[in-house]
Amino acid sequence: MHIDKDILQSMGKVALLLTGDCPHVEYFKHVRFKYGTGPGYEDNELRLRHWENSTSIVFDLLYQTTRGYDWSYTANVNLVLRNNIPNHPGRALILDPNWIDTDRVLGWISRCTSEHGEKCQFLPLFKRVDTIVPLYLIDTIQNCLVPGNEVKGNYIALSYTWGETSFFRTKLKYLQQLRIPGALLGKMPEHIAPTVRDAISITRHLGFHYLWVDALCIVQDDQVRMEQELNNMHRIYASASFTIIAAGATDASFELRGFKNSTNPRNLQQVPIQLDASERLLSPIGSPSYGEKPSPGAEPTYHTRAWTLQEHIFSIRRLILKNETVSWECQRYLWTEDLLPHDIADERRLDYAERWHYKSVPSLDVLSDIIMDYNKRNLTYPTDAFPAFAGIQSFLGQIFPFGLIYGHPELFFDIALLWHPIYDVQRRVPSKSPDLNVAISQIPSWSWVGWQGKLAFPFDHEFGIYGSEMEGYIEPVAEWYALESPVSNNRRRIHSDWHKYKLIAQDADAHLPPGWTREPYNITPYDSNSPLKRRHFPREIPNYCYKHSSFKNEQDLKWYPVPVLDQREHNHNPPQTAFIYCRTSRAYLFTSWDDSNVFEDPDERTPPRLQVMDRNKNIVGTLRLNNVDELGHFGNGVEWNGMRRLELVAICKGYSDDIFDFALAKQGGGAYADRAEDCYFVLCIKWEDGVAFRQATGVVTAKAWEGEKETELVDLILG
Repeated sequence: MHIDKDILQSMGKVALLLTGDCPHVEYFKHVRFKYGTGPGYEDNELRLRHWENSTSIVFDLLYQTTRGYDWSYTANVNLVLRNNIPNHPGRALILDPNWIDTDRVLGWISRCTSEHGEKCQFLPLFKRVDTIVPLYLIDTIQNCLVPGNEVKGNYIALSYTWGETSFFRTKLKYLQQLRIPGALLGKMPEHIAPTVRDAISITRHLGFHYLWVDALCIVQDDQVRMEQELNNMHRIYASASFTIIAAGATDASFELRGFKNSTNPRNLQQVPIQLDASERLLSPIGSPSYGEKPSPGAEPTYHTRAWTLQEHIFSIRRLILKNETVSWECQRYLWTEDLLPHDIADERRLDYAERWHYKSVPSLDVLSDIIMDYNKRNLTYPTDAFPAFAGIQSFLGQIFPFGLIYGHPELFFDIALLWHPIYDVQRRVPSKSPDLNVAISQIPSWSWVGWQGKLAFPFDHEFGIYGSEMEGYIEPVAEWYALESPVSNNRRRIHSDWHKYKLIAQDADAHLPPGWTREPYNITPYDSNSPLKRRHFPREIPNYCYKHSSFKNEQDLKWYPVPVLDQREHNHNPPQTAFIYCRTSRAYLFTSWDDSNVFEDPDERTPPRLQVMDRNKNIVGTLRLNNVDELGHFGNGVEWNGMRRLELVAICKGYSDDIFDFALAKQGGGAYADRAEDCYFVLCIKWEDGVAFRQATGVVTAKAWEGEKETELVDLILG
């Protein structure tokens, strides 16, 4: 059943639906709603809702509270197919509770391969020359490891969560033995992680020859080759024919059940909803159980682990095992075992972290989509924060000119240093990872990689149109260099060249980077006259905008052009150095912990902000803390006139509406500023042994900064 429009149909009062002895009565007595049913459930009107281009329905209701009306709804349900009725509109399938239909899975793979073409063979920005064969693969027929360069044909990859398990992993002393045919037979399967063991069996069961699994195919104590494989992780997954995703796992002891004669039987439970004597409804497998708390430790951890993000987003095609069932996800469709395929309803919507596959123009907002997803995930060892991101960064080097350093693109480097937390973030405390065999403690404080939690880069209104607080970056204030150590004399210039291209936008005769065109721009009266919409634009509307040939939407534009890399060429990231240097201005300003000086948005979970003051207690800026626990002990410990002293260094010059009177904001219930002021974007720092460490980011009015800054520039080494 497919309907190409939204439908909202009243079902009448709940009380009427609960009368009589019809089969549906029990369903409506016990059905769970996402946000509850509120007071007087039986007196409410129940509605059937169908979304456009969907085959499922939900039941919803509105109920009144002291705050107004709240909306709540059930999980999706589909009509169960009745095979004995020709052209029956049902789509939901009742499955074998023990065994997966292998023919259905092979049909998905075959249809995707034959019908979807290059869209499901290569990621949009992934060049054919970037395909790779891993150093080792598992030969599922010979049951041993084989060198990748000796293999002809495709391979499958496995993505899973290892957890804190201690199953067998390949080391140098076992390598030669594992290359002997039959090495993975006998007693060896008892020592291999169940997830890995079952993946080998499934690969063979589906008729494929080779499988790549990190635990067996990466030699864990070969540091050189291990680093090589970690940096190529994105290429390994992108080059695989498809990836088996163990999304239902909590760790590597998870079994991939349900493949007859290959793995143990599954225990699938489906509970149809009887409508009458013949018709039934069924919720998709894995639908949320509203109102029920999951059992402790029962929730899968796959989508909460940092390592699995790059594995997932670079896998072009995915065979997903979760909730005792299997599904197929490619670049066009999501096919599930319990629903008949449907060309419209099954079309995939890209996750935020995947959208950058289709955007070749470098920008910080695209990168923010990735790091917001990555950085909210968990790591067993904090020092894995960068290695787990290394593959993603390698690919990003194909988009950002000059590459990235610890997740920061050189092209926008000083702007990127001003990343800010969206929710509370915590400093990653270095520890030793057993996989790396060395204690990598260089997680720089200036990089977002050194912090865990949801955060984002600035949205620069001088570059694009953004629905955020108005802030624009006008010009840099320093030249940045990368250092191998705080005492190194070898300084490599960081190519933070965004300002050079911004100047091009001001010259109507300038030669544009390839692919860009210049067009006159006039803001619409609606955008100009709406205070809310006007804040999405630069403070001064440019006469021209710039569009790139890769833009798909007519509304896509930038306020200045930047170089877009030729995807046919190889581009490499620079050396990853944890220390950076510049000469910049410094000022000592102040804050306090008085309630009037602290702003916590009542409607958000954003970290607190502190008002920055000069020595006369005039408000001159705002500082964003990393988390609420920092209140009360922020700054460098020096007290003056009842205030805490702050050491601030200038990073960039621009304008911001983030400087506002907290007292007025609290009266109005939110942040308030009637204009964007000229400002310096700053970092608050603290020194240890000649190295400065980032504490927070903020803004100070240009007038105050020019009056308070020291006469001499400071030699700033950030670590």
